[in-house]
This record gives sequence, structure tokens and C-alpha cells, in this order.
Amino acid sequence: MKKIYLLLTLITSIQLNSNAQYCSPPSSSQELEINNVRALVHNGGDMFWDLLGTPRYEVPKGSGINALFAAGLWLGGLDSNDSLHLAAIRYRYNGNDFYPGPLNNSGTVDSNTCDLFNRVFAVTQDEIILHLVGDSTATSILEWPAKGNPNISLPNQDLAPFIDVNGDGLYNPDHGDYPKIKGVRSVWWVFNDAGNIHSETGGEAIGVEVQVMAYSYSTNDVLDNTTLFDYKVINKGENLHEFYLGQFVDPDLGNASDDFIGCDTVQGIGIAYNGDSYDEDNSGALGYGSNPPVMGVSAINKPILNNVSYSLSHFMYYNNNSTVMGTPNSPMQYYGYMKSLWKDNTHLKLGGSGFNANNTGTNANFIFPGEPNDPNSWNECTANNTPYDRRFVMSYGPMNFNLFDTITYTMAYVYSRESSNLAGCNQSFESIKTATAEVKQLSDSLADCSNFNPQFDTTVVYPTTNGSDGSISFDFQGDAPNIYWSTSTNTPSIDNLSNNSYTAVLYSGNCFQTYTFNLWPVGVDNLFSDKQIQISPNPNNGSFNIKHDFEEPINGIIYSLSGQEIYKATILSGVEEINLNVGAGTYILQMEYNGSIGHRKLVVAP
Repeated sequence: MKKIYLLLTLITSIQLNSNAQYCSPPSSSQELEINNVRALVHNGGDMFWDLLGTPRYEVPKGSGINALFAAGLWLGGLDSNDSLHLAAIRYRYNGNDFYPGPLNNSGTVDSNTCDLFNRVFAVTQDEIILHLVGDSTATSILEWPAKGNPNISLPNQDLAPFIDVNGDGLYNPDHGDYPKIKGVRSVWWVFNDAGNIHSETGGEAIGVEVQVMAYSYSTNDVLDNTTLFDYKVINKGENLHEFYLGQFVDPDLGNASDDFIGCDTVQGIGIAYNGDSYDEDNSGALGYGSNPPVMGVSAINKPILNNVSYSLSHFMYYNNNSTVMGTPNSPMQYYGYMKSLWKDNTHLKLGGSGFNANNTGTNANFIFPGEPNDPNSWNECTANNTPYDRRFVMSYGPMNFNLFDTITYTMAYVYSRESSNLAGCNQSFESIKTATAEVKQLSDSLADCSNFNPQFDTTVVYPTTNGSDGSISFDFQGDAPNIYWSTSTNTPSIDNLSNNSYTAVLYSGNCFQTYTFNLWPVGVDNLFSDKQIQISPNPNNGSFNIKHDFEEPINGIIYSLSGQEIYKATILSGVEEINLNVGAGTYILQMEYNGSIGHRKLVVAP
């Protein structure tokens, strides 16, 4: 009988997914461990466990104690015939709904593309800095899966984000381009739900592509205990309505058997906390002991679709059993939990366990939204619940998710533990609400590079001919950013410099600025005669002509005396008109032709 049931399930799944491309399941993972959290992520829609039964969300890092067991993405909506399309993942016990790789604009993917993207791409801030100063370019940067990368075979579509230094729309690290990441270490992957049958849920494919960047910061504040995920969900299937985006979370807060859950509806936080005053060890899992922590999950940047922002609309839980309040085992039951519906399609009810077999009482969309220490609110304590192994589902919707629409959002997993923290029915959510608000503020500020505008003066001492007595100094006004030089130093000033080029990278958070200083002895360079290259007028008001008599174009770069590049052009034979928007002063025109480099003074009059 069991074999017959499994065969019927497989046949049904194949029928529901007749457009599947038969890709292999995702099998790649990466660990984020740059800060106080060690978190394992997979290149499907799930994370935080080893796929065998052991949690892998350790915080504090090195303690051997885990705060989460698993998390997974749930998506579902109705087509024009009101047929349900659904993709979700919990533990892969039954199979997979998600497969590696991006979809093409027809909503399909071939097995070669799936194999190519069956990996998690990782890059660090340090690797980017070394690339920018010209020291070394890591394999992670050479193989970053961004559009147009000549180093790897990729579909011609937008994939991993990057900084396009020359503005040609294509990623090429040889042209100075580099990955656009967040955090000190970042990992990126892409998956879809059309690569094969939905063997986890049996749901009909959506035709969705999901791009994810997971990252963390190494700081001395709440970000040090936080893992963040940027999601980009693209519909390449068909128009859907009543669409919900959901996040499944299995929080094992140390000892998994004594947990409670709740939520904050204002900030949209799913919360796990200890159900009693002491979190003891249990069945090999280490507990947190006294003053156990609180774990919060929140979309700190809410899902945005067509310029509309969606707040948390439902917070639901279920038990690890086969009852009407237990584990979902059909597409409609997964979809129902995202709408606060039990497996029998009755709505969550206000009060008690939230279930009423007679379907009477007041409908509710959020389970246990009250503070545990408030006897007048609805929480696990006033429901007289026994602490146990909880699971919850956070969802956002309903939405109209049409073909080629994109949803973007940021999920934060925030850990908060204070020495005075109480537990059980004495627990307050204030610490996790404050920590989540701080995570959002800090994360947003670090990601906003439009405000990264360090103010400084530079002092450049040029070396004497064939000497090594040059120097470069930054004098910062206001807060000084981090700095790293091509000489492998990180001080504002470098000296003992000879005739050469030197690069400094100023950086803060996710933001970088690069400055190159070319130290040549001004006035001693006569590689090109005045007959070969003519500048007129000189001095000028910023507008002038360059004329040369070479057969081929020459490459020209104009620098300030501090060595900062301000203009770059290919100068054709004949007369080239140059218009600079610069202040009065002396500048250097560097010219390169057939391997020879020469320099001329250029004076812009007041």
C-alpha cells in the first residue's frame, strides 16, 4: 500500500508539472561565519540545517548552541482559472520544489544551466579591496555570475549585482568592475521552481526565479548577531492573483522542546523565546541556560511590488504532528497556512490555541501577538500552552503578481540576549523589537552609498628624479573612512615613494571610492615634442584643443596634481576639443602612444 501511495503521488506531481525541465536538486552550500553567527545556507529555498537532522545556526559562534533549525521560502497564488500554483520547502524529506539556476523569459530552464548554477557564489570585502587597488583579483571576482562576464558561460540576462565602472552594462573585472555586495562577506545564488517536479508539496509550478544575497557584518553592535538576506523574486510564468509570499521558520532555541512563539505586528517580527525560565540541554542539543535569548525574524525592508510595500499580513503556527493543526501535506494546506487557515480550511480564531472545530469565534490573522508578561493579551501563557517544538509561517499578501513582475525585500534574523533577560511568562519583547529596529537603521545606513562622501585634502610630495622621497597624505574632515593602499598599508599617509602609481581605496560599509596618484617628477618628461602634440590655448579656461600628428589615436588622461583622474578620452588624429568642468589650477595631461607615455602641464586660469 505504501508503494502504491508513493507511485500515485509521483504521477500526480509529474502531471502537475508537465513543463518541468528535469534538473537535478540543489546540492551546494556555504557557511556565513564572519561575525558572531555561524549559519549554513543552501542554494535552494531552505537553510540553517545540514540536510541530515542537525541545526546549523550557531550563535554565539563557537558555543555549539543553535538558535534555529531550519527556514524555507513559501510562494503561492491563483491563475486566471483560480487554479493554485505553489512552491514551498521545509526539510526536503519528500523532495524539492526548487532547483538551481535562472529561468529564461519563457519561464523554462535547461539542465546545463541548472548544473552551471548549482553553487553558492561567495565574495568578501577584502577581496574587492585588493581588486580595486590592483593587488590581486580573486577567483570569486573573476567568476562572479554577473551579466556579460567573459570568464564564465552565462545566459545573457541580469543576474548577480555589480558595480559597472565603465558604464557599458556588462561585467568585466579586467575593466575595473566588481561585485556589488553587502556586508563583510556575502554569498549569492539563484534558483527556480520550474526545473523539475514539485516533489516536496505536489504543487503546480509558478515559473518563478529567485535571486538571493545573504550577508553579515562584523561589528560591535546588534549587526554582529544578525544574518541578512536580500530576495529578488521574479515571475516568469503567468499572471497570478491572491499571491502570498511566505517564510517558514523552525526555531530551535537551544533546547527545541521548551520554546514558545509570538509576534510583533507593528514591526512585523516573528519571535521565538524560551517557554520556561531555564533552557536546559536536551537529547544532545545544548541549551542556553539562564537568561536565554530571544530570536526575531523580520522583513526589515518590506516586500515591494510595483512600488507598493506589503507589511506582514499573517503569522501562523503549526505543530509537528498529523492533526488538523499539524504538518501540511497538500498544496492547499501550505497555501492555507499563509492565509491563517488550518488544514481543515477553518480560519485561525482569536484566543486559546487559535483552533475552533466549530469554526465559531472571531477570525484572527496573527497568532499570539501579545507580550508574554501581559496577562490581558493573547499569548502562549494566557493560552495555557505547554512549551514545545514550535514552527511558524510569516506571510505577505495578497498581491497581484503578474508576468515579469519582481518582488524585492530583506529578511533579518536577529538574536538578542541580555544579562537581565527574563524568560517564559515573564518575557518581554522589548529587547527584540529594539534590536530589530537598530538592525534596520544600521543596515540601511551601511547600504546607502549616496551618503558616502568623505571630505579630505591631499598633500602630494613628488619624488626627485630617480629618487624615493615622495609621499601622499589624506587629511580627512569629519569622520574618517577606512583606507587601504596598493602598498598594503591602511594609514592615511604613505611615504618613501618613488616614481610610480599608487592607489587608495576609501571604504565604509558597502561603499568604495578609489583614487589613483601618479607620482612623476613634473617638468622632466619630454617623450613627445611640441611639434608632435600641441595644446592650445594653454593656459585656458577649461576648454582647449589637442592636436597630434600620429597616424593612430592616442590615449589621454587628465589628472589633478594630487593624481586624481578627472578626464579620460581617446584622442583621434587631427584636432580634438576638450571641455573640462574644473576649477582653476595646474593639471597633468598624460598621453600614451605605442607603449610610450608622456606628460604635459595643463593650466586652467581663474
